[in-house]
Amino acid sequence: MTTWYNTPDGATQEPISVELIDFGGTPLGHLGSFDEMTFTFAGGEADTAELEIPLTETTAQLLPCDGRVLIAARINGVTHLTTPVQVKATSGINPDTGTLSVTAAGGWTLLDGQVLPPGLYDGLTTTDSAFTITGPLETVVKQLITVGTLRVSHPIYVTPDRRRGPEVTASGAWETVGDAVRDLLAGTGYRLDIQNWVPGDDAVTDAISASWPFFAVDVVPYRRREGLVWSAEGGDLTSWEATNSRATMTRVVVSNAAQEPQDRYSDTAKQESPSQSWWAIREGYRKIEDPPALGENGTDPFRIRDNLQAQAEAELSRTAAAQTLAVKIAPGTSWRFGTGDDPRTYRVGDIATVVLPLIGRVEQAVTAVEVKITPTEMTVTPTVATPDTTDRSPLGALARLGSRVDTLERS
Repeated sequence: MTTWYNTPDGATQEPISVELIDFGGTPLGHLGSFDEMTFTFAGGEADTAELEIPLTETTAQLLPCDGRVLIAARINGVTHLTTPVQVKATSGINPDTGTLSVTAAGGWTLLDGQVLPPGLYDGLTTTDSAFTITGPLETVVKQLITVGTLRVSHPIYVTPDRRRGPEVTASGAWETVGDAVRDLLAGTGYRLDIQNWVPGDDAVTDAISASWPFFAVDVVPYRRREGLVWSAEGGDLTSWEATNSRATMTRVVVSNAAQEPQDRYSDTAKQESPSQSWWAIREGYRKIEDPPALGENGTDPFRIRDNLQAQAEAELSRTAAAQTLAVKIAPGTSWRFGTGDDPRTYRVGDIATVVLPLIGRVEQAVTAVEVKITPTEMTVTPTVATPDTTDRSPLGALARLGSRVDTLERS
Protein backbone atom coordinates (compact mmCIF):
# COMPACT_ATOMS: atom_id res chain seq x y z
CA MET A 1 0.00 0.00 0.00
CA THR A 2 1.39 3.40 -1.00
CA THR A 3 1.60 6.12 1.67
CA TRP A 4 0.53 9.67 0.87
CA TYR A 5 2.27 12.28 3.05
CA ASN A 6 0.54 15.57 3.85
CA THR A 7 2.84 18.55 3.29
CA PRO A 8 2.34 22.34 3.01
CA ASP A 9 2.46 21.84 -0.78
CA GLY A 10 -0.21 19.14 -0.73
CA ALA A 11 -0.23 15.34 -0.57
CA THR A 12 2.75 13.55 -2.11
CA GLN A 13 4.17 10.04 -2.22
CA GLU A 14 7.81 11.17 -1.89
CA PRO A 15 8.26 14.34 0.18
CA ILE A 16 11.98 13.62 0.47
CA SER A 17 14.10 12.36 -2.41
CA VAL A 18 17.21 10.46 -1.24
CA GLU A 19 20.01 9.38 -3.56
CA LEU A 20 23.45 7.85 -3.21
CA ILE A 21 26.15 9.48 -5.33
CA ASP A 22 29.89 9.02 -5.51
CA PHE A 23 32.27 11.86 -4.69
CA GLY A 24 32.69 12.58 -8.40
CA GLY A 25 28.96 13.16 -8.88
CA THR A 26 27.94 9.84 -10.46
CA PRO A 27 24.48 8.62 -9.33
CA LEU A 28 24.65 5.25 -7.57
CA GLY A 29 21.03 4.57 -6.73
CA HIS A 30 17.78 5.80 -5.23
CA LEU A 31 16.78 4.99 -1.62
CA GLY A 32 13.12 4.07 -1.94
CA SER A 33 12.87 1.46 0.81
CA PHE A 34 13.58 2.35 4.45
CA ASP A 35 12.48 1.76 8.02
CA GLU A 36 13.31 5.29 9.18
CA MET A 37 15.39 8.23 7.96
CA THR A 38 16.21 11.40 9.91
CA PHE A 39 17.93 14.40 8.34
CA THR A 40 19.00 17.29 10.57
CA PHE A 41 19.83 20.66 9.05
CA ALA A 42 22.01 22.50 11.59
CA GLY A 43 23.60 25.91 12.01
CA GLY A 44 27.08 26.26 13.52
CA GLU A 45 27.70 22.52 13.41
CA ALA A 46 27.47 19.65 10.96
CA ASP A 47 24.29 18.51 9.30
CA THR A 48 23.62 14.87 10.18
CA ALA A 49 21.71 11.93 8.73
CA GLU A 50 20.61 8.77 10.52
CA LEU A 51 19.21 5.98 8.38
CA GLU A 52 17.69 2.58 9.08
CA ILE A 53 17.60 0.92 5.66
CA PRO A 54 17.69 -2.58 4.13
CA LEU A 55 21.06 -4.00 3.14
CA THR A 56 21.01 -4.17 -0.64
CA GLU A 57 23.55 -4.11 -3.43
CA THR A 58 23.05 -0.34 -3.60
CA THR A 59 23.18 0.47 0.12
CA ALA A 60 26.17 -1.84 0.72
CA GLN A 61 28.27 0.85 -1.00
CA LEU A 62 27.94 2.92 2.21
CA LEU A 63 29.82 0.36 4.32
CA PRO A 64 33.47 1.42 3.78
CA CYS A 65 32.97 4.91 5.35
CA ASP A 66 35.81 6.13 3.14
CA GLY A 67 34.22 9.30 1.79
CA ARG A 68 33.66 7.87 -1.67
CA VAL A 69 29.86 7.58 -1.32
CA LEU A 70 27.62 10.49 -0.30
CA ILE A 71 23.98 10.69 0.76
CA ALA A 72 22.01 13.46 -0.96
CA ALA A 73 18.49 14.28 0.25
CA ARG A 74 16.25 16.98 -1.21
CA ILE A 75 13.22 18.59 0.43
CA ASN A 76 11.37 21.69 -0.80
CA GLY A 77 14.34 22.96 -2.77
CA VAL A 78 16.90 22.42 0.03
CA THR A 79 19.68 19.86 -0.40
CA HIS A 80 21.11 17.87 2.52
CA LEU A 81 24.54 16.34 1.80
CA THR A 82 26.47 14.01 4.12
CA THR A 83 29.02 11.22 4.07
CA PRO A 84 28.92 8.17 6.40
CA VAL A 85 30.69 8.44 9.76
CA GLN A 86 29.59 5.04 11.05
CA VAL A 87 27.71 2.18 9.40
CA LYS A 88 26.52 -0.90 11.25
CA ALA A 89 25.22 -3.96 9.40
CA THR A 90 22.93 -6.37 11.27
CA SER A 91 21.45 -9.66 10.12
CA GLY A 92 17.68 -9.85 9.75
CA ILE A 93 15.29 -12.58 10.85
CA ASN A 94 16.85 -14.69 8.14
CA PRO A 95 20.67 -14.66 8.10
CA ASP A 96 20.64 -14.09 4.34
CA THR A 97 19.12 -10.61 4.81
CA GLY A 98 20.34 -7.59 6.73
CA THR A 99 19.75 -3.96 7.68
CA LEU A 100 22.08 -0.97 7.86
CA SER A 101 22.20 1.66 10.61
CA VAL A 102 23.95 4.67 9.08
CA THR A 103 25.19 7.83 10.79
CA ALA A 104 26.47 10.48 8.39
CA ALA A 105 27.77 14.04 8.76
CA GLY A 106 28.02 17.11 6.52
CA GLY A 107 30.06 20.21 5.73
CA TRP A 108 31.20 21.41 9.15
CA THR A 109 33.16 18.16 9.60
CA LEU A 110 35.43 19.27 6.75
CA LEU A 111 36.18 22.54 8.57
CA ASP A 112 36.86 20.53 11.73
CA GLY A 113 39.32 18.46 9.67
CA GLN A 114 41.49 21.43 8.63
CA VAL A 115 44.24 23.04 10.73
CA LEU A 116 45.77 26.50 10.58
CA PRO A 117 49.60 26.60 10.68
CA PRO A 118 51.40 29.57 12.25
CA GLY A 119 52.35 30.88 8.82
CA LEU A 120 48.90 30.45 7.24
CA TYR A 121 49.70 30.53 3.49
CA ASP A 122 53.41 30.03 4.29
CA GLY A 123 52.70 26.84 6.22
CA LEU A 124 55.75 25.87 8.24
CA THR A 125 58.16 28.14 6.37
CA THR A 126 57.85 30.91 8.93
CA THR A 127 59.66 32.00 12.06
CA ASP A 128 56.40 33.16 13.66
CA SER A 129 54.93 31.11 16.47
CA ALA A 130 51.39 32.18 15.55
CA PHE A 131 49.49 34.03 12.84
CA THR A 132 47.54 37.25 13.34
CA ILE A 133 45.14 38.74 10.81
CA THR A 134 42.74 41.65 11.19
CA GLY A 135 39.88 42.77 8.96
CA PRO A 136 36.13 42.62 8.43
CA LEU A 137 34.55 39.45 9.86
CA GLU A 138 33.64 38.01 6.47
CA THR A 139 37.12 38.66 5.08
CA VAL A 140 38.93 36.99 7.99
CA VAL A 141 36.59 33.98 8.14
CA LYS A 142 36.86 33.35 4.41
CA GLN A 143 40.63 33.71 4.49
CA LEU A 144 40.91 31.04 7.18
CA ILE A 145 38.58 28.69 5.31
CA THR A 146 40.52 29.25 2.10
CA VAL A 147 43.81 28.39 3.83
CA GLY A 148 42.39 25.19 5.31
CA THR A 149 40.70 24.15 2.08
CA LEU A 150 43.84 24.64 -0.02
CA ARG A 151 45.88 22.58 2.46
CA VAL A 152 43.71 19.46 2.21
CA SER A 153 41.86 19.93 -1.13
CA HIS A 154 38.37 19.76 0.34
CA PRO A 155 35.39 20.30 -2.03
CA ILE A 156 34.58 23.75 -0.63
CA TYR A 157 33.81 26.84 -2.70
CA VAL A 158 34.35 30.13 -0.85
CA THR A 159 31.97 32.75 -2.21
CA PRO A 160 33.36 36.21 -3.14
CA ASP A 161 34.18 38.45 -0.18
CA ARG A 162 31.94 41.47 0.40
CA ARG A 163 33.78 42.57 3.57
CA ARG A 164 30.69 42.37 5.78
CA GLY A 165 30.64 42.38 9.56
CA PRO A 166 32.61 44.08 12.34
CA GLU A 167 36.39 44.42 12.49
CA VAL A 168 37.88 41.28 14.08
CA THR A 169 41.31 39.83 14.78
CA ALA A 170 42.16 36.14 14.52
CA SER A 171 45.36 34.69 15.91
CA GLY A 172 46.69 31.27 16.82
CA ALA A 173 48.36 28.19 15.43
CA TRP A 174 47.33 24.61 14.78
CA GLU A 175 43.72 25.02 15.82
CA THR A 176 41.05 23.74 13.46
CA VAL A 177 39.35 26.03 11.00
CA GLY A 178 36.02 24.98 12.48
CA ASP A 179 36.95 26.12 15.99
CA ALA A 180 38.49 29.38 14.74
CA VAL A 181 35.41 30.26 12.68
CA ARG A 182 32.99 29.45 15.51
CA ASP A 183 34.93 31.72 17.87
CA LEU A 184 35.03 34.58 15.36
CA LEU A 185 31.30 34.43 14.60
CA ALA A 186 30.17 34.26 18.23
CA GLY A 187 28.41 37.43 19.32
CA THR A 188 28.55 39.15 15.91
CA GLY A 189 25.02 38.60 14.58
CA TYR A 190 26.51 36.77 11.57
CA ARG A 191 26.63 33.05 10.83
CA LEU A 192 28.36 30.73 8.40
CA ASP A 193 25.97 29.61 5.67
CA ILE A 194 26.93 26.28 4.10
CA GLN A 195 25.03 25.51 0.92
CA ASN A 196 25.14 21.91 -0.29
CA TRP A 197 25.35 21.30 -4.03
CA VAL A 198 24.98 18.10 -6.03
CA PRO A 199 24.51 17.62 -9.77
CA GLY A 200 20.97 18.59 -10.71
CA ASP A 201 20.72 21.49 -8.23
CA ASP A 202 20.42 25.09 -9.34
CA ALA A 203 23.80 26.77 -9.86
CA VAL A 204 25.22 28.46 -6.76
CA THR A 205 26.85 31.09 -8.95
CA ASP A 206 27.66 31.58 -12.62
CA ALA A 207 31.35 31.71 -11.64
CA ILE A 208 31.60 27.93 -11.21
CA SER A 209 30.46 24.96 -13.27
CA ALA A 210 31.34 21.89 -11.21
CA SER A 211 30.11 18.38 -11.93
CA TRP A 212 31.04 16.96 -8.53
CA PRO A 213 29.34 17.57 -5.14
CA PHE A 214 30.66 20.47 -3.07
CA PHE A 215 29.85 22.91 -0.26
CA ALA A 216 29.58 26.67 -0.89
CA VAL A 217 30.30 28.81 2.18
CA ASP A 218 29.27 32.38 2.89
CA VAL A 219 29.14 34.70 5.92
CA VAL A 220 25.63 36.14 6.26
CA PRO A 221 23.55 37.92 8.91
CA TYR A 222 20.64 36.15 10.55
CA ARG A 223 17.50 36.65 8.43
CA ARG A 224 14.58 38.29 10.23
CA ARG A 225 11.15 36.90 9.39
CA GLU A 226 8.42 39.30 10.47
CA GLY A 227 5.60 36.81 9.85
CA LEU A 228 7.30 33.89 11.56
CA VAL A 229 5.59 33.70 14.97
CA TRP A 230 5.22 30.52 17.05
CA SER A 231 3.42 30.49 20.41
CA ALA A 232 2.43 28.13 23.20
CA GLU A 233 -1.12 29.43 22.99
CA GLY A 234 -1.25 28.63 19.29
CA GLY A 235 -0.11 25.06 19.93
CA ASP A 236 3.17 25.49 18.04
CA LEU A 237 5.52 24.54 20.88
CA THR A 238 6.48 21.00 21.91
CA SER A 239 8.81 21.93 24.78
CA TRP A 240 10.89 24.85 25.96
CA GLU A 241 13.63 25.53 28.49
CA ALA A 242 15.06 28.84 29.73
CA THR A 243 18.20 29.14 31.84
CA ASN A 244 19.31 32.41 33.44
CA SER A 245 22.81 32.97 34.80
CA ARG A 246 24.36 35.98 36.54
CA ALA A 247 27.41 37.76 35.27
CA THR A 248 30.66 36.28 36.52
CA MET A 249 32.28 39.70 36.07
CA THR A 250 30.67 43.14 35.83
CA ARG A 251 33.96 45.03 35.79
CA VAL A 252 37.43 43.89 34.78
CA VAL A 253 40.94 45.25 35.22
CA VAL A 254 43.32 44.29 32.45
CA SER A 255 47.08 44.86 32.41
CA ASN A 256 50.10 43.86 30.41
CA ALA A 257 51.88 43.42 33.79
CA ALA A 258 55.24 44.57 32.42
CA GLN A 259 58.13 44.37 34.91
CA GLU A 260 59.33 47.91 34.19
CA PRO A 261 56.87 50.62 35.39
CA GLN A 262 57.38 52.73 32.26
CA ASP A 263 56.26 49.76 30.13
CA ARG A 264 53.26 48.91 32.29
CA TYR A 265 49.77 49.71 31.02
CA SER A 266 46.35 48.91 32.48
CA ASP A 267 42.71 49.54 31.64
CA THR A 268 39.31 48.98 33.22
CA ALA A 269 35.91 48.21 31.69
CA LYS A 270 32.50 48.00 33.38
CA GLN A 271 29.12 46.61 32.46
CA GLU A 272 26.96 48.00 35.26
CA SER A 273 23.87 50.22 35.55
CA PRO A 274 23.04 52.84 38.22
CA SER A 275 20.12 50.71 39.41
CA GLN A 276 22.16 47.53 39.68
CA SER A 277 22.14 45.75 43.03
CA TRP A 278 25.50 45.80 44.78
CA TRP A 279 25.02 42.07 45.28
CA ALA A 280 25.60 41.61 41.55
CA ILE A 281 28.82 43.65 41.23
CA ARG A 282 31.82 41.38 40.60
CA GLU A 283 35.34 42.50 39.73
CA GLY A 284 38.04 40.47 38.02
CA TYR A 285 41.57 40.76 36.67
CA ARG A 286 43.14 39.49 33.47
CA LYS A 287 46.75 39.63 32.34
CA ILE A 288 46.92 40.50 28.64
CA GLU A 289 49.83 39.91 26.29
CA ASP A 290 50.95 42.93 24.27
CA PRO A 291 50.40 42.77 20.48
CA PRO A 292 53.53 41.87 18.51
CA ALA A 293 55.87 44.70 17.55
CA LEU A 294 55.74 46.15 14.06
CA GLY A 295 59.20 46.53 12.58
CA GLU A 296 62.21 47.35 14.80
CA ASN A 297 60.74 50.16 16.91
CA GLY A 298 59.03 48.03 19.53
CA THR A 299 55.33 48.00 20.29
CA ASP A 300 53.46 51.27 19.91
CA PRO A 301 51.94 52.26 23.30
CA PHE A 302 48.74 53.30 21.51
CA ARG A 303 48.42 49.78 20.10
CA ILE A 304 48.96 48.41 23.61
CA ARG A 305 46.17 50.58 25.02
CA ASP A 306 43.81 49.75 22.14
CA ASN A 307 44.51 46.06 22.63
CA LEU A 308 43.83 46.28 26.39
CA GLN A 309 40.55 48.08 25.82
CA ALA A 310 39.41 45.54 23.23
CA GLN A 311 40.39 42.61 25.44
CA ALA A 312 38.56 44.12 28.42
CA GLU A 313 35.36 44.53 26.39
CA ALA A 314 35.68 41.00 25.05
CA GLU A 315 36.16 39.60 28.55
CA LEU A 316 33.02 41.35 29.80
CA SER A 317 31.10 40.02 26.83
CA ARG A 318 32.19 36.46 27.63
CA THR A 319 31.21 36.77 31.29
CA ALA A 320 27.98 38.81 30.96
CA ALA A 321 24.66 37.78 32.44
CA ALA A 322 22.73 35.61 30.03
CA GLN A 323 19.54 33.76 29.44
CA THR A 324 19.66 30.81 27.05
CA LEU A 325 16.49 29.39 25.60
CA ALA A 326 15.91 26.22 23.64
CA VAL A 327 12.49 25.59 22.14
CA LYS A 328 11.21 22.69 20.04
CA ILE A 329 8.51 23.62 17.59
CA ALA A 330 5.63 21.50 16.31
CA PRO A 331 4.50 23.68 13.39
CA GLY A 332 1.26 22.96 11.62
CA THR A 333 1.11 22.05 7.95
CA SER A 334 0.76 25.74 7.02
CA TRP A 335 4.42 26.30 7.94
CA ARG A 336 6.88 25.24 5.26
CA PHE A 337 10.56 24.37 5.66
CA GLY A 338 12.38 25.14 2.43
CA THR A 339 13.35 27.86 0.00
CA GLY A 340 11.29 30.94 -0.80
CA ASP A 341 10.33 34.30 0.69
CA ASP A 342 6.78 33.49 1.77
CA PRO A 343 6.26 34.58 5.44
CA ARG A 344 5.37 31.01 6.36
CA THR A 345 8.52 29.53 4.84
CA TYR A 346 11.56 29.19 7.10
CA ARG A 347 15.13 27.89 7.06
CA VAL A 348 18.03 27.47 9.46
CA GLY A 349 19.35 30.91 10.43
CA ASP A 350 15.98 32.68 10.31
CA ILE A 351 14.97 34.86 13.27
CA ALA A 352 11.50 33.93 14.52
CA THR A 353 9.35 35.35 17.31
CA VAL A 354 8.41 32.84 20.00
CA VAL A 355 5.72 33.65 22.58
CA LEU A 356 6.28 31.85 25.90
CA PRO A 357 3.95 31.84 28.93
CA LEU A 358 4.79 34.68 31.36
CA ILE A 359 8.19 35.21 29.72
CA GLY A 360 6.48 36.81 26.73
CA ARG A 361 7.73 37.45 23.19
CA VAL A 362 11.37 36.69 22.46
CA GLU A 363 13.33 36.63 19.24
CA GLN A 364 14.79 33.23 18.51
CA ALA A 365 17.03 31.84 15.77
CA VAL A 366 16.18 28.61 13.98
CA THR A 367 19.30 26.62 14.89
CA ALA A 368 18.28 23.21 13.54
CA VAL A 369 15.51 21.51 11.59
CA GLU A 370 14.96 17.77 11.91
CA VAL A 371 13.14 16.01 9.08
CA LYS A 372 12.09 12.47 10.01
CA ILE A 373 10.30 10.04 7.72
CA THR A 374 9.01 6.50 8.18
CA PRO A 375 6.90 4.37 5.82
CA THR A 376 3.75 5.84 7.42
CA GLU A 377 4.48 9.45 8.46
CA MET A 378 6.82 12.43 8.21
CA THR A 379 7.56 15.11 10.81
CA VAL A 380 9.48 18.38 10.46
CA THR A 381 10.71 19.74 13.82
CA PRO A 382 12.52 23.09 14.04
CA THR A 383 14.59 23.91 17.12
CA VAL A 384 15.04 27.56 18.01
CA ALA A 385 17.42 29.16 20.49
CA THR A 386 18.49 32.62 21.60
CA PRO A 387 20.17 34.31 18.62
CA ASP A 388 23.91 34.84 18.97
CA THR A 389 24.12 38.64 18.55
CA THR A 390 26.11 41.49 20.00
CA ASP A 391 23.28 42.32 22.44
CA ARG A 392 24.39 41.83 26.04
CA SER A 393 20.87 41.81 27.49
CA PRO A 394 19.73 38.53 29.07
CA LEU A 395 18.38 37.41 25.69
CA GLY A 396 21.54 38.38 23.86
CA ALA A 397 23.88 35.45 24.54
CA LEU A 398 23.57 31.93 23.20
CA ALA A 399 25.61 29.11 24.69
CA ARG A 400 27.16 27.44 21.65
CA LEU A 401 25.90 23.94 21.06
CA GLY A 402 28.51 21.19 21.41
CA SER A 403 29.48 19.38 18.25
CA ARG A 404 27.01 16.54 17.83
CA VAL A 405 29.13 14.96 15.16
CA ASP A 406 32.21 14.80 17.41
CA THR A 407 30.06 12.98 19.96
CA LEU A 408 28.84 10.57 17.30
CA GLU A 409 32.41 9.88 16.17
CA ARG A 410 33.61 9.27 19.74
CA SER A 411 30.73 6.95 20.64
